[in-house]
Amino acid sequence: MNKEKYKGMIMKQSVGTMKVFDEFFEKESFNTVIEIGTVPGVFALYLSEKSMEYGFKFITLDIRKPNINILNMIKENGGHFFLADVFETKLIYNELLKSNRVLILNDGGLKEPVFRLYVPLLKVNDFILSHDYERDTLSCPNSGGISLFNIKDVIVKYNIKVVYEELFDKIYWLCCRRR
Repeated sequence: MNKEKYKGMIMKQSVGTMKVFDEFFEKESFNTVIEIGTVPGVFALYLSEKSMEYGFKFITLDIRKPNINILNMIKENGGHFFLADVFETKLIYNELLKSNRVLILNDGGLKEPVFRLYVPLLKVNDFILSHDYERDTLSCPNSGGISLFNIKDVIVKYNIKVVYEELFDKIYWLCCRRR
């Protein structure tokens, strides 16, 4: 898979990812965007610049620290990095409570457990997107990815709608909105 480049640095994203997210941010607005899984940090840098353009608060969390130069650029753009485990921190929970409209970008190592943890906390019209998504895969055991087959119970239980498939499927992101 070809990787996206931003400002001469390689992202862990498919080519075309920025174009898709540019189009998405043109259509949807958020008060807060939370990225889970910062490292290496190039996508976080892109998101921090989008936060200045679209006026949302940008938070990124990881259990590892990104490159200090990238981290400094994210901070210069008003982004906030937290060295934290999403299964132990209350940061995301608190942001979901106090922000009007939240977008969670689920791109850490354990997509399905994170999806299951945060979907019940989403408010109506909040979004969660998960990377390493395979639409037609029945299961993603031990891959760190996510498939609809494995999370359909949560989608039904919490009134989640899969949206923007024509945009996100081609770059391996699952896009969901709470109804």
